Amino acid sequence: MADKDFASELMAELKAYTEDVQEGLEKAKTDIAKGSVKRLKRGGGFKNKTGRYNKGWAIKEDKKTINVWNAKAWYLTHLLEAGHASRNGKRVRGYTHIEPVYDWARDEFENEVTKRI
Repeated sequence: MADKDFASELMAELKAYTEDVQEGLEKAKTDIAKGSVKRLKRGGGFKNKTGRYNKGWAIKEDKKTINVWNAKAWYLTHLLEAGHASRNGKRVRGYTHIEPVYDWARDEFENEVTKRI
């Protein structure tokens, strides 16, 4: 009889622990996505005449994932990050601004996972 009580209490504790970890990771995911948007909105070291590109960064949530994307100028992200050919055949240099934020978010999430578990 004591074994069943111990087993049921252990299962209840494990379930509570799992729920706490899941809630913490969901909060961390949201906070890191918001931090990423703030960092991207600051700009990437290039002239942005209208500010449309910087203002366009937003969070898009699905059931399991949170995506950070540029809602207003999504088609420019790769061109600005990697560079591109110009009309006159020359090359326009890239402004690495997404990769550092990605690296920061990845490291921050790993730290949160380690802390929560």
